[in-house]
Amino acid sequence: MEASNVSTDHSNKIVLRERYQFFPILLLLIIGCILRFCTIGFGTNVDEGDYLMQGRELARGLWPYLDVHLNKPPLVTILGFPFFLISDIPIIPVRIFMTLLSVSSIFALWILGRELIDDYAGLFAAAFLAFDPYAAIWAKYLHVSTLAPTLALWTLSLLALGLRNNRRRMLILSGFFASLCLLNKQTGIFVLPIAALLIPIFSQRNQLKRVMLYFGVGFFPLLAVFGLWMLLMGALQPFLYNVLYGNMAMSGFFHYTLADRWSEFRAVMFFNPLSWWFVVLGLLSVFFRRWSIGLFIILWLFVEIWANMLALSHVWQHYILALMPPAYLLSGVFLSWALTILQKKIEALRLPISAGIGFVLLCTAPFWPRANWAYPNITMEDERALAAFIRRNCSTDYLLCFVNSAFYIWTDKEIPPSVRDGRQERIPPFMNTAGRKYLTADEMKQTVELWKTLPMDFCLMYEKYYRQIFIDRDPHLEPVRRFLEDEFTQTQDIRTKPTYYAHMICFKKFPHSP
Repeated sequence: MEASNVSTDHSNKIVLRERYQFFPILLLLIIGCILRFCTIGFGTNVDEGDYLMQGRELARGLWPYLDVHLNKPPLVTILGFPFFLISDIPIIPVRIFMTLLSVSSIFALWILGRELIDDYAGLFAAAFLAFDPYAAIWAKYLHVSTLAPTLALWTLSLLALGLRNNRRRMLILSGFFASLCLLNKQTGIFVLPIAALLIPIFSQRNQLKRVMLYFGVGFFPLLAVFGLWMLLMGALQPFLYNVLYGNMAMSGFFHYTLADRWSEFRAVMFFNPLSWWFVVLGLLSVFFRRWSIGLFIILWLFVEIWANMLALSHVWQHYILALMPPAYLLSGVFLSWALTILQKKIEALRLPISAGIGFVLLCTAPFWPRANWAYPNITMEDERALAAFIRRNCSTDYLLCFVNSAFYIWTDKEIPPSVRDGRQERIPPFMNTAGRKYLTADEMKQTVELWKTLPMDFCLMYEKYYRQIFIDRDPHLEPVRRFLEDEFTQTQDIRTKPTYYAHMICFKKFPHSP
């Protein structure tokens, strides 16, 4: 009877402990959700515009990699296209969906930190991710860089749960999310070595085959179905070319100097430099907890740095999103270790978890005012106003848009097709002028000849591309320059707030042009 009471008391304590842990993470999810939804109507992104446009074209029955040019694996475009079946301009619903996925990554990081280290480390890491201004602002965008850390975190957190509790379903789900990582972005392949590094921490050597079996059950079927789909519709070759060569042609570590790399990395850290000090301190303190786990987190961070920065010839700020989970896990390790030391040194000190979360909030709050909520300094209201201006001045079905491709959606205008590999494809003109040269010089000439046959009387262009075409006279874009000079006249500059691409320039077709 006495033993039964002891067992009951122990069970009650476990239940209370689980409930006590759940309330802080629930609070973090609520705050993280509020912070992310506060920015949902701010800012536009040219890549998001491209993915939205591609999703619209898929919803109209066109085929990816054949009729519609994609330079990434198709997951983010496939996620966007169902929204066009229920709305002509589903930008806000898509952003709500992406924001909720981002909030789920906070929960996944908490699970991973709890399984690897302890409750404190998981909560503090989740708090950094919830409160980080850049992560919150970028959460809304339909973008591969927004989706990548969420998929990676669910892959690793489910793998940790499956290994810790010997649960087959978790291992299968982990493999499934790993396959989604590959279908989202080329660098998603790096989640596999990270997952392989995690396995020895939890499983015994004699369990390795079993773990690999169930992980493979979740990993291979989706990739096999997708590969068969590409093969049957005749798109496998252009798919492989676009994702393995067309997009990665610019890759190369030696294109930039180390000074260039450091300058770019400092620009990225500008958004919340204080949290990166905790990363450094986490590197120093992590081996005081358990060296194998510390080594895993450090290797995870360096794999992400290599995959998203060093292996590329340029560094965009949004690549930092993939680095945040391991970086903030290191920060959580340090704060958890520091809190444990404090409570051991001062026996009367009983700091609640909320105190640690409040400290993380204080660390991140000063950097919210300096964050660019409206990157690239245009709000959605500005886009709506510009779309109304375009509709008033563009009387034809086609729009030549050398700015954010979302204007095709705002205005319900058609994309002028491009000629590529002897066939017509929908390629956003923005991508042709960004220095990536998805079209050869001869294909550019054929494309412009095709444009001359289309009913098109309006062109909108960023000043950056105006300089590239008309002032720098990029030889690759010479056909575009001649086409605009012969057929159009520059009407006015649209000087909104300063943007990354500067102001916009409008071209209107000559009245006498056919």
